[in-house]
Amino acid sequence: MNNTARYLVFSKAWLIVSVFLMLTFSSFVNADHAVEPVSPSIINVCDDMSEWPPYTYWERVNGKVNKNKLTGAMIDLLDEISVLTGFKFHVEMRPWKRCLLEVDKFSTSKRFEMFINGTFNSDRAEKYFLTAPIYFNRPGVWYSKKRFPDGFTIKTFEQLKNYKLCGVQGYNYERYKILDPNQIDTGATTVDNALRKVEVGRCDLLLESAAIPYGFQAIGQNFIPEGVAYTPITESPETGFHVFIAKSSPRAYELLAKINQAIVILNSEGVIDDIMKSYLPTCGRHC
Repeated sequence: MNNTARYLVFSKAWLIVSVFLMLTFSSFVNADHAVEPVSPSIINVCDDMSEWPPYTYWERVNGKVNKNKLTGAMIDLLDEISVLTGFKFHVEMRPWKRCLLEVDKFSTSKRFEMFINGTFNSDRAEKYFLTAPIYFNRPGVWYSKKRFPDGFTIKTFEQLKNYKLCGVQGYNYERYKILDPNQIDTGATTVDNALRKVEVGRCDLLLESAAIPYGFQAIGQNFIPEGVAYTPITESPETGFHVFIAKSSPRAYELLAKINQAIVILNSEGVIDDIMKSYLPTCGRHC
């Protein structure tokens, strides 16, 4: 199906959805949603300035970082969503916690209406609308070969309670089913720093999937210490990654419906799989 045909299918579907949204949600629109007009087509989006390859990262030119251009699987996907919805997505990198805060406070800051590459938790569900999942990662851990010279395997989340755990500040670890967040040392501000804490023995395990460290490796930034290795939590379910939308945006419902509709179309046509496999040939959308 060419872009014109796809857009026509999308437009007809959106007409039906928009009527439904106006009838269903009009009673929920309050004074906060009428503060200032926003651009009718440009959507400002933020993501983690630490980068999230192969999904969002700065272009590399001859091994040097070009901070004037973002690339990655999610950037390509936003371009495809733009074709279907007419929205233009402008992505900027910010400290992760700051990014989430600015989307949450969009009614006053008027800076970012969306963030990308996020996972579900109950707190986020209260603050933002989230789209259908776009790609999936399986939870896993990184461990020190010195600490575990015979290798390390883990089947269930329950087994994690037996180890000293590390994470990254601001990341969501609800998917690891750890009841006490204080059990996780999140002093590290980047995955790089967290891996080094494992290397030197400051924690037994880093809670992180394989895609991101290997994604950095693929773009020539290999910060996986030689003595650190990865293993999946074999009986864990996959975790979906979503686009999150500010509930205080005056067009929040429109964004949610149009982006979800685009995700459905792109998924049915295999476009999402093709984009993900171009960056992650071995696992694609499911890593």
